[in-house]
Amino acid sequence: MFYTVAITGVSVAGSSVPFQNSGPLPIIDSGSTFTYFPAAVHAEVVKAFNAFCLQPGKCTGTKNPPGTPHEDIRDSVACYAPPTDVKEIDKWLLASFPTISLRFGDKNLCIPPPTYFFLSKRDARSYCVGILRDVKFVIGALTMADFTVIFDLDNKRVGWARSDCDGNRNVTCCGQPCPGSSFVYPNSTQAPTPFYSSIKTEVPGEMNDGTNGTFRPTMSPTTLRVPSFWEGNVRVVSGLFFFLGIFFALFCAGCVWLCSPSPKSGVADATSGGVPRRSEFQKISPSGEEDAEALNRQ
Repeated sequence: MFYTVAITGVSVAGSSVPFQNSGPLPIIDSGSTFTYFPAAVHAEVVKAFNAFCLQPGKCTGTKNPPGTPHEDIRDSVACYAPPTDVKEIDKWLLASFPTISLRFGDKNLCIPPPTYFFLSKRDARSYCVGILRDVKFVIGALTMADFTVIFDLDNKRVGWARSDCDGNRNVTCCGQPCPGSSFVYPNSTQAPTPFYSSIKTEVPGEMNDGTNGTFRPTMSPTTLRVPSFWEGNVRVVSGLFFFLGIFFALFCAGCVWLCSPSPKSGVADATSGGVPRRSEFQKISPSGEEDAEALNRQ
C-alpha cells in the first residue's frame, strides 16, 4: 500500500537530535498534506528547534501570535508571525529559522524553512512548521515540495532530486543556492550555479550497475517546448465539447417534440381540418317506430 523507508536520524540546523523509532517504518505518502513524527521524535525536534531560537537574531517575529489555531500550537513544532517590516517571507524564513534534515542510511534529505513552514488557514500572518506530532511516522506532501520524487517500484527504491516545479517561486536549498535557481540568499553575494554546468564534471561514486567507479552525468540543458492551446487546456476544451454535445442533444430532442403531430380528439378525427362541422351538433329527430320502441323500453 505504501513505500516504507528506514529513517536513521533527524537533524535540526545540522545537529543530530536523539532519535529512536520503535514503531513501524515511516511511510512516504503524497496524499498526506503534512509530515508526522511520533511523539518521542517530535519532542526532541521541538527541543532542538527552541534551543536554536534562543540564539541572537534567530526566530525573529512573534511566537504563537493571537489568532493561531490551538491545534497548530499543540501539534506543530512552532508557529511564528513575521515582523511587520518583512516584505519577502522566504528570505525571512531562511535568515531566521533552522533547516530540518532527515537521514536515510548515509544520505541526508535537507528541508529548508520555506518548504516546511505553512501559512495557517485561520490566521493570515501565522506560519507554522508542517511537521506535526502524531502516533504515525509519515513523510507527507509538504516535505516533497521543491523535489521531484521518483517511486521506482521495480527496484524498490525512492529517488529525490531538487526541482523547480513552481515557476512563480524560487527554489531554496539548505545553506547554498539550488542548482539553476535565481534565488539570492540573505547576506550572500554568491551567484547561483547553472544546473547543467554543476553536473558536467566527473563524480566518483556508485555506478548504475552497483559497482564503484567514476561516472560522468550525461544530463544537459533542455529546451522547453511551449504547449499549444489545445495541449495546455485539455480540460477546458474537453469540457466545452461535452457541454456543446449536451446542448445539441437537447436541441434535437426539442425539435423532434415540437414537429411531431399531436393526437386529436374523436370529434376532431371525424371532421375536416380538426374543426367540428356545425351539423354534427344538431338534434336528429327519431322516426315514429324508433320513438314507440323507446317508450316501450322505458
